[in-house]
Amino acid sequence: MSMVGSLPNLQVLKLRRTDLRAAFFRQEWITNAGEFLQLKYLLLEKITLEYWRVDRTPFPKLERLVFKDCYNFGIPNEIKEIPTLRSIEVYGHGGLVLHSAMNIQEEQRRLGNDGLQILIVNSRNRTGLCLN
Repeated sequence: MSMVGSLPNLQVLKLRRTDLRAAFFRQEWITNAGEFLQLKYLLLEKITLEYWRVDRTPFPKLERLVFKDCYNFGIPNEIKEIPTLRSIEVYGHGGLVLHSAMNIQEEQRRLGNDGLQILIVNSRNRTGLCLN
């Protein structure tokens, strides 16, 4: 994945229906410093991954983080340090991803950033809840 992360103009990355354990990262995805420097939108949909770890300064321009039907892993704590992050969207039941998103929003508020929105959408009946 470091090859993709080093693309200098990559602003949108959509990973769908992928067993990342087999495809790229074995059981974990490690995002290192210097990767994904221009990324603004990251979608993870039906991803099979056990652990996601990032460097201290991940995704410096990320604005929107979207999870669709991802249940087995949480969002790394370091994501809360991204000042440009405006929304985290969780589609499906959420599990650890939803719990992590709520913790990140709480930490952002504590740091004075009330602008981070959490959007929760239940895929079965398409009901949604936006938490500001």
